[in-house]
Amino acid sequence: MIWQLCSKIKFTKRTLYPWDVHLDAWNLALSTGIPCLNGYSGNSPRSHVKFLASPTRANAEELVESLNFDRSKVAFIESWSAEMEREQPVIRYQLDEKITISTDTRKVEGSVGERLRIKVKLNNPTPESLPCKLLNFHPSYRLYDLNGTLVEGYEPPRSPIDELSANSESSHELILQLPHNPGKYIIKPSFVHECVVWIIDLDSIKQSDELTVTNPK
Repeated sequence: MIWQLCSKIKFTKRTLYPWDVHLDAWNLALSTGIPCLNGYSGNSPRSHVKFLASPTRANAEELVESLNFDRSKVAFIESWSAEMEREQPVIRYQLDEKITISTDTRKVEGSVGERLRIKVKLNNPTPESLPCKLLNFHPSYRLYDLNGTLVEGYEPPRSPIDELSANSESSHELILQLPHNPGKYIIKPSFVHECVVWIIDLDSIKQSDELTVTNPK
């Protein structure tokens, strides 16, 4: 059984939106197959009212004991509370079309399956430094055919960075993995917020580079 709690543990930074923490226990339950109990299901058994009204570790421990659960099979997930939000506000990072990648490279040539690198500039005009690695926010690119259609079945590699400083521009190398089919393509550099959005899909990035892929000689 997984129990989601709210505690007074201090954190120096939080990168999640406030409602995300309500899903911590739910996500863990889905991943592990272990049943989940939290205060957001809309179901309040009388035996659980005290815990649901105040989901602290102490109340959870009391409830576990009263229900004769095997304590060794109970995991407590501590997450963010309204009180903690007041004491230590959540940092809301601005991951949008303002974060850009640009390159002076206009033409790229190589053989099928070849791995190349091109120099790019990363621009963060926002007032917050971005912990990109922590946020799963990576430099990459999208691959299109000459008609502007996204190439299906092709997953571009990421070129991870640890952090983008606030109000800064920095140099970086973008890793290219050339497709296994020869021909001409279009590359559009973009950041990707994993499982959320490709920044280029926000229609903010206009730059594109021509890619020619040939069979090895």
